Order: sequence, then structure tokens, then C-alpha cells
Amino acid sequence: EYPEAIERFGRQLEALGIAAELERRGAIDGDLIMIDEYDFDFAPGMTNMYIPPELLEKDFLYEQQRSSDTARGMLVDNDGEEE
Repeated sequence: EYPEAIERFGRQLEALGIAAELERRGAIDGDLIMIDEYDFDFAPGMTNMYIPPELLEKDFLYEQQRSSDTARGMLVDNDGEEE
């Protein structure tokens, strides 16, 4: 197996929304997923083993902050008035 290729495949599943849909349908970590003639072990949130844990923690905290900032956003019209 090639770790970089597996990581790229995982990013593609995330970016295309496939991982979220598999989870919505009940897939959990370690499930065997079969698509046509291909199969793979489902591993949501799998990370690259070469990334130091402290960087993963910083990324996690950044994503938490970003999602909480987005939740507090508001819509404004062109005049700057709140809707």
C-alpha cells in the first residue's frame, strides 16, 4: 500500500461528500465498502501518518474556530443593513 495514495483517496472522498454520505447511511470506521469491482476499508478522518500530532491538533482547533465563526455570521444587504 502507498500511504500518500490512500491519504489522497480519503481527501477525495471528503471533498466529494462521499464520506459524509457513507456515514449518513451508517458506515463506521473499519467497514468494508464495495463499489463495483473496488473495495476499501472505511476510515473517516484518517490522517497522514507523516503529519506531526501537534500540527493535527492545530488544524483541529482552527477548524473548530472557523466553524464557530461561520455560525455567528449574518446576512447584510448592499446598504449594510442587517436582514
